[in-house]
Amino acid sequence: MTGDDTLLWQEEQDRLVLRARKTDAADLAAIHARLADLADALVNARSWLEAHGEEVEYIALDTEWGETWEVEDWPEPWSEAQIGFWTAAARMPEAHAGLLRVTALAALLLVRLNKAGQPANEEDETQFAEVMVTALAFADPAFAAEYVRFLGLWDMEHSTAFHRDGMDACALIERLGDRPEAAQIAAVGREHGFLD
Repeated sequence: MTGDDTLLWQEEQDRLVLRARKTDAADLAAIHARLADLADALVNARSWLEAHGEEVEYIALDTEWGETWEVEDWPEPWSEAQIGFWTAAARMPEAHAGLLRVTALAALLLVRLNKAGQPANEEDETQFAEVMVTALAFADPAFAAEYVRFLGLWDMEHSTAFHRDGMDACALIERLGDRPEAAQIAAVGREHGFLD
């Protein structure tokens, strides 16, 4: 455990978990509290990675940290609870500023990881912050631009963004219809051979 309880270093798994305390996702105040935890974790992770970054194989966002959370637990990125939190938050316009702050901080961290040549995965087939921006874009098209931004930051050679059951980029393109972000996502898919 690090000195900051929003960060958890799991040495045996070479994983840094950026976490927020589990609260009722339906309550706006609780969503703001979780977003504040994640923003703090993202800021603190940058310093922590400067000192320990070469050890990190995985870096995960966890919105479900609770009293029973064990150090050995592996946060399941695509869990119903994780997706549910981001979906509920996206559907609350009052939470959008906090969400945009968290996505901006996550993008800055991802840029830092990319520049350092460090892995940027939550698990083997999930890019860092992929669940967050995917769920946000599915819940509210206003977040589609964030999804496009992260497509430009992720390692597309190892991405599963275009072939994940249900919540993949192809389904998002269809959902977005004629919005410009749909065309941008499709262009990335074609560029990397995921789409014809």
